[in-house]
Amino acid sequence: MICHFDWLPLPGSVAQATESLILRHNPDWPGAGGSGMYPQWAADVAGAAFTGTETFSYDVEVAYTHEAWRGRIRASR
Repeated sequence: MICHFDWLPLPGSVAQATESLILRHNPDWPGAGGSGMYPQWAADVAGAAFTGTETFSYDVEVAYTHEAWRGRIRASR
């Protein structure tokens, strides 16, 4: 199983505002613009000779305090 927990920079969201601020100071930051989908992972798994693979995703809203969001961003690359 491969699991990933990501934020979505939806228009008007704190995640989008945070990404814009980071990109203003670090235009080469690779963490921006995520969609929560990583199709390359399925190709990697198939390339490693796994068969019968399935994918599944869902979105869930997660509330953050100001402090928790800053911590989440500090831990991002």
